[in-house]
Amino acid sequence: MVYLILVAVICSGGIGYMSYMTMRESLIHIAEDSAPSLLKQVSVRVEESIQDFQDSTYSFVSRPEIQNLLTRKKEPEKSPWKYSRDQLDLSGSFLSMTALYKYADIVILETGEKEIYYYDQAPADQKITAGQVRDIMAELRSQVTSAVPIKWVKKDGRVYFVRQVADTKQKPGSRSVGTAVFVIADAFFDLREDKNIYVSNQNTMICGKEGEIYKNNHLQMTEQALKPYLSYKDGRYYIYSAMRKINNEEYLTVTVRTHRLGWNILCMIPYSVILKEADQVIPRIAAAALLLLGAGLLVGCFLYHFLQKNLKIIEQGMLQYEIFLDPKAFMRYHADSRQWQPESGAYEITIGSSMQDIRLRETAELQEILLDIGKEHNIGDLIRIEGMYEKLEKAFKNHPVSLRFLEMTKEADPLKAISMGSLMTLETLKRTDPTMTEQEIAHLLQMLE
Repeated sequence: MVYLILVAVICSGGIGYMSYMTMRESLIHIAEDSAPSLLKQVSVRVEESIQDFQDSTYSFVSRPEIQNLLTRKKEPEKSPWKYSRDQLDLSGSFLSMTALYKYADIVILETGEKEIYYYDQAPADQKITAGQVRDIMAELRSQVTSAVPIKWVKKDGRVYFVRQVADTKQKPGSRSVGTAVFVIADAFFDLREDKNIYVSNQNTMICGKEGEIYKNNHLQMTEQALKPYLSYKDGRYYIYSAMRKINNEEYLTVTVRTHRLGWNILCMIPYSVILKEADQVIPRIAAAALLLLGAGLLVGCFLYHFLQKNLKIIEQGMLQYEIFLDPKAFMRYHADSRQWQPESGAYEITIGSSMQDIRLRETAELQEILLDIGKEHNIGDLIRIEGMYEKLEKAFKNHPVSLRFLEMTKEADPLKAISMGSLMTLETLKRTDPTMTEQEIAHLLQMLE
């Protein structure tokens, strides 16, 4: 008995452990297959958003009021009224463009004669002074030239988009009439609708072509530490993934290099996120293992006592078997009613290896059959009893779904009728017929008995 318990414990524990490890491996493979395609979708939408923003800045600086502001000759002394009007033109044009209003905190315009206008809609704690505006322009105006008219720049914790402005009234490639700088809002790099089980704002990074970090993830990596993870291979959405250890924790790192801009978008998915589902099922696996253990012990105890009992019988020189005959064995098919019906009388019961080799023969007198009808009885067996179909038909009068299933047992197609009768029980009817409650089933069984 002790050995049986030990074997049951080992088997149930082994099965539970193998189930858990199999699920872990499956989740890792799913993540390795799914994360690159999901991140590619994110990168396509990020690149589209960047392109839309850049196009919006071009439309903004091409507006007549902005062109007039930039090309107007500097006045020795400008009245406060004129300066306020210019500021109003700037803010009105900016606010009329949704992409700029939503994703830029500040816009700064510098004319060719170094006059500066700006509009600041940043939160109160992030607003900048006129002196800071001049410092920003001093550092960023040289970032763009006629050869490189636009550029994304990361400086002092802020992301800037810098555009050299040309005179739209002149031919393309004409002289610059000023510089526009847009301070990018944090919301611009928010993944928004692109979030999913693997790719999220917490684990995704967006980097420029040279590795400058525009959006960091929860690891807050430096540009130097990020270099080994970046892709420098130009091509159509070059993607690669690998398992890496960062800060003593394993991550699935996926890198996408975008096609048009050559930016790097990285996703670092912790193993704990990938295996979260597997860890959640540990209690269920443990419960299943305990149930398996209990079932194994019950079976073991049954076999132990069964063997002990039969060994005693063998020792006494005799074997005794009990064979339970199903009530269906005492039914006959009546062609006129097309039903199986129990019949009383004498039945010969024989035992042998074949019909030509009968070893035992006995006659049994049957007076009546008492059927213990339960909710697990299938409808096909019940309607074989004479008059039972009519009883069920009457009982199902207030249960239209159950009545329809009952009528299907009388289908002209015998295979369909037999299949429906053998599959449908009172228990399954309860799940398909909302009117068939436990109380109704109990009342029905009482009536049938």
